[in-house]
Amino acid sequence: MKRHLMTEKRCIGFPRLTKFLTAFFLLISFGTFAQDITVSGTITGDTGTPLSGVSVSVKGTTRGTSTNNEGKFTLLAPSNGTLVISSVGYTNQEIKVGGKSDISVSLVSANRELEQVVVIGYGTASKR
Repeated sequence: MKRHLMTEKRCIGFPRLTKFLTAFFLLISFGTFAQDITVSGTITGDTGTPLSGVSVSVKGTTRGTSTNNEGKFTLLAPSNGTLVISSVGYTNQEIKVGGKSDISVSLVSANRELEQVVVIGYGTASKR
């Protein structure tokens, strides 16, 4: 006895199909909101001079880089992510990427009130 293919097919049903399509489109839309983009830029100090060795990282991840001798950096970051910029002697800054691919930041010195540095040495001296 032969079975017909038509009798073995199942109909998914409208409610089940609707749930599937809704879940499918939600997954696709979540992927488009968090797309990674290449972000590049320049980090300068208060006086406008480029800063080298500044740490630039993506908040909440292990992605990061540092600036070159000209104060330039390039990093792969989510389009809705936040960059954390830090350097010794400067105040840390958090900059939202906001879909921008070119970001330039001027860091503020943490030692603005410090005008003089006093060095004190301790030791012994012998008189001849």
